[in-house]
Amino acid sequence: MRIGVLTFVTDEGIGPVALGEALEQRGFSSLFLAEHSHIPVNAQTPCPGGGPIPRKYYRTLDPFVALTAAAVATEKLVLGTGIALIPQRDPILTAKDVASPARRPPPRPSSTSSSPSTRRQTSVPKSSD
Repeated sequence: MRIGVLTFVTDEGIGPVALGEALEQRGFSSLFLAEHSHIPVNAQTPCPGGGPIPRKYYRTLDPFVALTAAAVATEKLVLGTGIALIPQRDPILTAKDVASPARRPPPRPSSTSSSPSTRRQTSVPKSSD
């Protein structure tokens, strides 16, 4: 299946690791995360949907950190940002943030697996950098 998910990951919902694992287990091919880093204290422009700005906009986790967490927990899931507000970021730090998920290590054994037969034994290869 080539169906993916674009979503906000916040501190009030499912975490990026659990989300990535759940999507991969269900056959989804990708996960894209939104970013909304700057919320005005006093919005002069009304929210497009009307009413106040939805909570998910000001509780969104950093997409690059969340994608790195999802990368560690998954093997095949394509990861990316659906919305990245590049002008609101430091360019050098953003370049480093973008590179982090790309250095995806092999998955680690699940801490919830109790049987050795259900755990995958992997080692993290040494970097050649």
